[in-house]
Amino acid sequence: MQRERKLLKLAIHSGCQESPCNCTGWKAAQKTTVLASAPDPCQTCAHPLSQHTAHLSGLSDDELNRLLGMVVDTEYVYNRAHLESDVEVKNIYYNLFRVSSPRIYFQDTYSLYQEMQPQTPIKFCKRTCMKASIQQLKNPLIEECLGVPPFETPTIARGVSNFLCHRYNHLGEKVGKMEWQIMYSLAQTFANAVNQYIFESPSVHKLTASEEDVIPYRRNYTKWMVFCFVPTFCDSIRHYDVSNIFGRTMLRSAFKGLKKDLIDKLYTENDRLSSEERAKFLPHLPRRHKTLALIKDNKPAGGICFRQFPSQGFSEVVFCAVNTSDQYKGYGAHLMNHLKEYHIKIKIYNLLTFADRDAIDLKTMTERLKSGYYTTRRLFIADMLRIFNNCRTYNHPDTEIYMAACDLDRYFQTKMKENGLWDK
Repeated sequence: MQRERKLLKLAIHSGCQESPCNCTGWKAAQKTTVLASAPDPCQTCAHPLSQHTAHLSGLSDDELNRLLGMVVDTEYVYNRAHLESDVEVKNIYYNLFRVSSPRIYFQDTYSLYQEMQPQTPIKFCKRTCMKASIQQLKNPLIEECLGVPPFETPTIARGVSNFLCHRYNHLGEKVGKMEWQIMYSLAQTFANAVNQYIFESPSVHKLTASEEDVIPYRRNYTKWMVFCFVPTFCDSIRHYDVSNIFGRTMLRSAFKGLKKDLIDKLYTENDRLSSEERAKFLPHLPRRHKTLALIKDNKPAGGICFRQFPSQGFSEVVFCAVNTSDQYKGYGAHLMNHLKEYHIKIKIYNLLTFADRDAIDLKTMTERLKSGYYTTRRLFIADMLRIFNNCRTYNHPDTEIYMAACDLDRYFQTKMKENGLWDK
């Protein structure tokens, strides 16, 4: 971009330098396709464009590029404020942007401390606001109004580190090192999940939260937005990891949703673990799953993790893991035989493996129907829809198979609805 175009872009966000003019940005007096020049007057204050760029003319190209980056960030935040449907989130974006007065206040209904300290509302000061920061040629200082991180000690990262030290430092060097490496890897996964987690807005959170949790969560959510979330797409605001600036309060508020996401992630990526890591990992799975472990010389040599669905007549095998050195000794088959015997005793006759989730056809459905597998309509509907989805996933839209799957899907849903059997 030419220097003249850079200055024009910045002039739109730069205050007039003519004293005592209070114009906060140059605006063309009339629409034109011709690039504005220094003598062109501002529609607001009538002063020339040069008075809005006088303080910029001596800056280097690198500095102009930095300011242009702030302009891009500011416009992005402005657009997010207009597109956001959640009122509380919109208010946070808006206060990051606006610069209508020397002190920018949260609206009363969204003041972070209003209910606790009604006489001292949280302020978004002028240097915090992104547009004002461009005029001052400085990056926005969020810390001036929301505080300096970390906001609680110990932080989530420190708390996890303290737990690992407390839990494994007493073990022997050989065993302790192996345990430590595995748990450290899991701790990193946990920290990454915390840092990448998208926290629900205060208006959504308060629907299920306790009354005493509403205000602290609103406070922490605002800080999460401006210190952790917005900086992921705005380079002009310093970015912090959630695990390094928040502690127990924030973690407890979001733990339920975070736990679900983390468990789903662990199951999705379990293939990345070695057999030894899986064997060590088994005892740490949530209690809704059960584990059949193979012990050799007082050490785990393998195991099968599974989850039972008694009312639906099946169990899901999450994974089967055996030490690499023992994989050719028949230990896997030995484990599976014990698992089958256990399920026969509790009258569960169907085992679903991870590989079975998407492998389905009409022949398999017929066999399941005869064996009494479909104890609920939902199981039957899920298998039928999986057939249609597989056809669409593995065939091009122009093929006869793809189009037949779409037609049969519509016919199936129509007939199910006509007979009052559609409960999705």
